[in-house]
Amino acid sequence: MPQEPQAFAEQVDLDGPVRGPGWAVLWGCFVGCSWTWVIGMVFPVLLLRDYGMWGWVAFAVPNVLGAAAMGFVLGSPEVARSIWNKHRTMVRWFSDVTLAFHVFVLMWLGTALFGPAAWAAAAVPLLMMMPARREAWGPWLPTAAAGVALLSWGCFSYATRLPEAGTIVDGLFGLPTPSPHIAAPELPIPELGVTELLIFLPASITGFLLCPYLDGSFLRGRAATTRGTGRFAFAFGFGIVFFSMIIFSLVYAAWLIPAFRGEAVAWSDAWAIVIGLHVLVQAGFTMILHLRERELLNPDGRQLGGLTLLLAAAFVLVLLQSEHDGILGVSWAEIGYRSFLLMYGLTFPAYVWLVMLRPLGSEATRSVWMRFGVACAIAVPMGWIGFVTGPAWWLLGALAVVTFAKLLPIGTGGAKLDKALA
Repeated sequence: MPQEPQAFAEQVDLDGPVRGPGWAVLWGCFVGCSWTWVIGMVFPVLLLRDYGMWGWVAFAVPNVLGAAAMGFVLGSPEVARSIWNKHRTMVRWFSDVTLAFHVFVLMWLGTALFGPAAWAAAAVPLLMMMPARREAWGPWLPTAAAGVALLSWGCFSYATRLPEAGTIVDGLFGLPTPSPHIAAPELPIPELGVTELLIFLPASITGFLLCPYLDGSFLRGRAATTRGTGRFAFAFGFGIVFFSMIIFSLVYAAWLIPAFRGEAVAWSDAWAIVIGLHVLVQAGFTMILHLRERELLNPDGRQLGGLTLLLAAAFVLVLLQSEHDGILGVSWAEIGYRSFLLMYGLTFPAYVWLVMLRPLGSEATRSVWMRFGVACAIAVPMGWIGFVTGPAWWLLGALAVVTFAKLLPIGTGGAKLDKALA
């Protein structure tokens, strides 16, 4: 017989929700470092390349505010437990996509930047989260998160002292460089038009406002803390921990851009070490958390089909990148990266909007699921065109489809549909 997942209340590592400033800081580091992954560390670099500083702002502000708001919207630990139990299938899918996304980026960008060390970021989580070790490591993960945050802050501090740092940052803001003789990579910053900003900003707001509610590590952090402690933890975790990490992306952005073009990165050993430690340790920590969540959601290991398909797609995209140039001027690696991103900017938010956000006590009937499925079938191809190949206005059309799908009446008609499908 398949082994059923335990209720979330039985799986929180602590005996009950904790309170106090010490726990608030530890769980703040936990959720902040959980969110510092191959989106927060890499996507700002793409936005700087394509849109300039306003693109980075349009990413950073909704991201920080949307994730921090989760600690306030979920007013009690019981609400987080209820979401985990009622929506466990999509929470597991969130972890599956996140794990496959990390494997893809480590195979493609991580290996190009750091060599075989990138694979250690995937191998170590697999070893640490083996069933025999899961129970022992679980209670220490908030404390480990504080260590991960300190390591990244140390890398950030050290990077700002390297000779090229001032030249890079001054170039970002269009300032004259104090030491023009220092050899530092240039990052041409384009002027961001109003049209591009108005197209990207709604997608950024929608994605980061809604998709955090399917992150199992966030639900765990909220379930493990009392009302006040949880609010402080999420405010600290995203307003301080995570925000500082995406500010760090401004410092190393110019080094990563050549890798997106398939070019060798001509950086010094010092830059390679500080960026490698930051990126690989943060990515590894996030993988540890999601491996743990999906194992708790699928204790008998039977529900691996989705993860297997996602990993296979990641391998195919990496192989395509090594042998072909891409389509419409976009490399296969970037096509893969943006396709994964679309899950967080459209598919997962659509689920939260159409399935999770329902009147209190109402059930997700078949008509609700059909509305979600039809909306995604129409919106995802439109979003892929708009976000991956262009023109960008298709992305606004995709968001409109998902938004107005909520307005479709499913009252009496939905009941009849449920009866017909029964």
